Amino acid sequence: MYKIIPESNGRKLSFSITVGLQEGYGPTGTIHEPDELLEVIEGWMQYRLANHQHFVTGILSDPKTVVYAYMYENTPVSATEPVITFSGEISNLYNQELITNIHVARETVNDLASLLGKTTNQSRVYVSLGDGTWILEKTDEV
Repeated sequence: MYKIIPESNGRKLSFSITVGLQEGYGPTGTIHEPDELLEVIEGWMQYRLANHQHFVTGILSDPKTVVYAYMYENTPVSATEPVITFSGEISNLYNQELITNIHVARETVNDLASLLGKTTNQSRVYVSLGDGTWILEKTDEV
């Protein structure tokens, strides 16, 4: 028999972070392995837990292929790139502050997204949280 843990019952707050696995453009860029990102995510969680900081848990997808189109010299072209997504739902039982304070949740998810972007040397990382979505772009700032 199972029963609902009362403290786990509440509002649903999902997140996702999608990052390209290939550095650069074209067929010559380095392609990162999913295991590399898995190690980064686990290390990030452990660091934040050890330092009493919020973290999120989730599922790391198998690599997928993003297909997109853009204009190149006034000609429409398409391209593909391998990507991976880390996604989940923030737990009411373990992370109530992230559920009630969307700004803290956003900072937490953005911290991991930035780390994944840095690891794969991406210029952009695609993030969603709840009903919002945004793109993080690499800057030269520290």
